[in-house]
Amino acid sequence: MAKDREEAWAEAKQRCSLDEATLEMAREMGLNPRSLIKNVPGKSQPWKAPVREWIRDMYERRHRRGVENHRANEPERNPAVHTHDRRQNEDDHFRRLRCAHFRAAAEYVALALADMPAVSRVALFGSVASRRRARTLSHVMVHEPKDVDLAVWIDSATDLERLRVLRSRAVNQLWNDREIGVAHHQVDVFLIDVTTGTYLGRLCCFNQCPKHKPECRTENCGKLPFLQQHDDFVFDFNALHPSQIEVLYDRDGAQVAASLDIPL
Repeated sequence: MAKDREEAWAEAKQRCSLDEATLEMAREMGLNPRSLIKNVPGKSQPWKAPVREWIRDMYERRHRRGVENHRANEPERNPAVHTHDRRQNEDDHFRRLRCAHFRAAAEYVALALADMPAVSRVALFGSVASRRRARTLSHVMVHEPKDVDLAVWIDSATDLERLRVLRSRAVNQLWNDREIGVAHHQVDVFLIDVTTGTYLGRLCCFNQCPKHKPECRTENCGKLPFLQQHDDFVFDFNALHPSQIEVLYDRDGAQVAASLDIPL
């Protein structure tokens, strides 16, 4: 019986692409190896996060709840002694880790997109970019990001499927190289026409266009294959002010992100 269970865990580790640390998290939480395999995203489920990321997110949430419950049950010998500071430090650790992983994903995707002749520039913006600028300020508290935003300037929108494939391959390569799990749909790519400076739409995450999902019913969504539109969405170009972005690739300046520093 024990042998069968160990074989099931070995199969789950292989089929879910789990490292030893993530596998131990799953064991510690009492998860069933068969349930892990059942949660592997299918080709028709690009919105689902990889199992490794699902396990880590669940483990982090349970750890936080455990810490909070422990604090609630502690006798208040001195309620004012560093309680707020401890909680702030723990929360900030998870935010820093998540931001570091997302930034690594942004750099891998930028390197991949740099191979496309139509791509002129790639810049990191949004919460991950602002968190990186502020990470040395311990008093700065931000919400944990759910994704990372990339602005991509292109000469033409004729081969967006290739861009989509390159994004997916890049985040897969990030896992293979560093065992950092980020789903491809968590790298949100906003496309901009380099000639006119106009916002075109987002790079779709689905593997076919149209996918006949509710999201595909938005007006003009898929008019250009794999160019996604959203109802009542207006891109805020103030977010691309030079002081708010970090350029990861610039065709004219021959600049490509290569640091891949992961501050843990």
